[in-house]
Amino acid sequence: MVYKRYIKRNGKLCGPYYYESYRDKNGKVISKYLKDYKPKRNYIPYLSYFLGFFVLVILILLFYNLSFVFTGKSIDTFHMLSIPGEIDSCQVLNTAGAYTLNQSVNSSGNCFNITSSGITLNCNGYAINHNFYGIKFNDSDYSNIIIKNCIINGSSGSAIDQPACPYSVTNSVFYNNTIIQFSGKGINLCSSFNNNFSNNNITSSSYAISIYGPSGSEYISNNYLSSTSSYGIYFIFASPNNSIIKNNTFSTSGYNIFIDNNYPVDNLSFINQIITNYNISGTSNITVENTTYGKITLYNLNGSGNNLSQEIRILYNSMVVNVSNNLGLNRSAGITFYNLALTNYKNRKLLRNGNECNSSTIPSCYNLTTMYSDTIMFNISSWSNYSVFLGNDSEPPNLIINPSGRYYRNNLSINFDVVADENLSNCSITFNNWITNYSMNYINLSHFNYTNSSISEGEYIAKFSCNDSSGYINNSEFVSFVIDITKPNLNITSPLNMIYDTNNIIFGINSNENLSNCLFSLNNWSSNYSMSNYNSTYFYHSLSSLSNGEYIVRFSCNDNSGNFNNSEYTGFSILYIAPTNVVTTSSGSSFSSPLKQNKSIIKNQSIDMTQLLQMNNSFNDSGIVEEEIYLKEDYFNYSIIYPNPSCGPWSKCSAFYSLKDILRKSILLKEEQERLCIFKNFTSEEFFIEKRACESKVIISLKKNKVCFGDYLEIYENENLISRLSYGKERLDIQISLGTKYCPYCYDGVKNFDEDEIDCVNKVDGNCPKCLENKSLKDYWMFLIIGFFILVLVTIFSLTIEYLVIKNRYEKIQKRLESKKEEFK
Repeated sequence: MVYKRYIKRNGKLCGPYYYESYRDKNGKVISKYLKDYKPKRNYIPYLSYFLGFFVLVILILLFYNLSFVFTGKSIDTFHMLSIPGEIDSCQVLNTAGAYTLNQSVNSSGNCFNITSSGITLNCNGYAINHNFYGIKFNDSDYSNIIIKNCIINGSSGSAIDQPACPYSVTNSVFYNNTIIQFSGKGINLCSSFNNNFSNNNITSSSYAISIYGPSGSEYISNNYLSSTSSYGIYFIFASPNNSIIKNNTFSTSGYNIFIDNNYPVDNLSFINQIITNYNISGTSNITVENTTYGKITLYNLNGSGNNLSQEIRILYNSMVVNVSNNLGLNRSAGITFYNLALTNYKNRKLLRNGNECNSSTIPSCYNLTTMYSDTIMFNISSWSNYSVFLGNDSEPPNLIINPSGRYYRNNLSINFDVVADENLSNCSITFNNWITNYSMNYINLSHFNYTNSSISEGEYIAKFSCNDSSGYINNSEFVSFVIDITKPNLNITSPLNMIYDTNNIIFGINSNENLSNCLFSLNNWSSNYSMSNYNSTYFYHSLSSLSNGEYIVRFSCNDNSGNFNNSEYTGFSILYIAPTNVVTTSSGSSFSSPLKQNKSIIKNQSIDMTQLLQMNNSFNDSGIVEEEIYLKEDYFNYSIIYPNPSCGPWSKCSAFYSLKDILRKSILLKEEQERLCIFKNFTSEEFFIEKRACESKVIISLKKNKVCFGDYLEIYENENLISRLSYGKERLDIQISLGTKYCPYCYDGVKNFDEDEIDCVNKVDGNCPKCLENKSLKDYWMFLIIGFFILVLVTIFSLTIEYLVIKNRYEKIQKRLESKKEEFK
């Protein structure tokens, strides 16, 4: 075998030197120095390392996929995410959640980098000291960011900045922050939509709040905005449409408000906002509002000035825009006055410089609301001094009642509105001619309301009395109405439960109250017949040429209040035989009912109607039937066979149906009832059972439901659960347990009694089955695939190592054989 040695010379370690040891013929071990020997490299460890590294990479990738499945984040993000909670240093915030600063922090550059939406940073009153950006948004779009209670001090850059355009910040809040930026901007965003800037104290050398690029729906309220060399609020290349600037305090060397003239603005509102220097260029629609007195909307505004709050003055019942200093403000406008209801007079007028202004004057004014309300709106074409003349009052108020006239209601609630053409001090209502009075509820000074949700049934006359502010009363208005929640009683007058020998039938129904309409059906509402009213309580309809047979009729009526009712079913039969079919006997007498001549054939049976019509030709001169009559088990009125029988009471309806009927979505159960009758003549008594159809509709519906992790088919009868069937197999299993282990409430779809969940329990002593979810092999497919993949990799790795080890041993054996050969030579 070959081995190596090291030799120490002069204190230094030399080598390695390679020797080969072997035994001679006598068995003596001899070492031979190998001068030119160069050892072959052993790549087995390197291959092992490589394969180990390869397996490690595969496992990392697998963990990457698993972490993405379980967390929604890739492995690189998974390990690099920041952790929401308390923080004490500047860092990257890249995980959605709430961060709370627990001490002041310092940074020579940027302090906080925001790289994810949904982040809340609450500084809790601690300071962020920085030299470039205090809080920076990375190159992306962000939403639902909250930055609050921070003290941000910076020597350059911006306190809060979005430096990479055109990315945006939306639906975010900047609240209660104190910003001191000695050189740079306070809050600087590239693009901003639907953000809230409130209660901030910002002092900067540049813009206090700057928005560069598209913007809109901003809310900037109750801030102190100071700029030592620039603007308070600056929109550049931006249109702050639908934005509100409210109750801010400015201290600026430049403009309080500057809106770039390249982009027109629509619906920008200044609310209770004092503005001195301003620049609003382009064609912009600006609203200036005083929430106590009113507002002015200027259309297509284009101008700048030194004191907007003095140029636009909004006072009680008057508004002035001073256009002598700024002609750009002389625009058409919409004007709204608030709180004019404090004066209660009629004959109000809109005045321009003391003279009435309306649609016919030049310049014109157009009212958009009534003049007799607490809020008045109108449009004007140019500016001057506009005011409202509050008028005088010498007449009672005009009242509009809603609903009015006579009406019906089918519920126990009423609601009345009273609206006047002037301001009212109070309104009352009575239902018994002022014996009992009820105060109406105030909506506004010209609008009162009364609601009662528990009024009794009956007929009423409601009277109204209202006072205006000058003391004039109007009590002449009244409304009559009927409260009726009871279904009308229906009485069928025709047809009766009998056999008619005519094919012209009159259908009639009457009620105990007035009806609005009625109809009837002969075929279970598949086709309906409208009825005419003879008077308010009786409706009728006539049908002619009806075919012989049996019929079931049902009526449906509405009363004047809309209450609806169906009558009971009633049955009748038609057996109409034309006069030419009368048969004459051998004695010369005639009869129209051949059944009386051969009643023994049909005793105790019911007869087929079609055969009855064919029996006219079945009699000879003696009146005896020549051929046998085949009878069917149809329902029939036995009075035609046995006149005036004596019958007992009808039995209850008994239904008969099959399982197939139950499994239909909706079925009509077939039912019948019977009674015992006796017919006496001079010589004998005849007993027979009379049967007739009866009907009750039972709605059977099916619904799939998952109960205790099982799939069930539930059967409902008229919306009540009556059974539950398991499905999903090749057959339908109906399981019924008569023991006490499974109680009825285990299948009612409600969490009750000892149930931990709906219709199942986890307790050992519970009466309902346990909540166990049956999982199949397919639920673990991902883990099986991953396990199989790892098993394959490990097998490959093991086989490779085994191969390399065997190969190495083989090479060693070969070398030894070669050495032996040399030795024998």
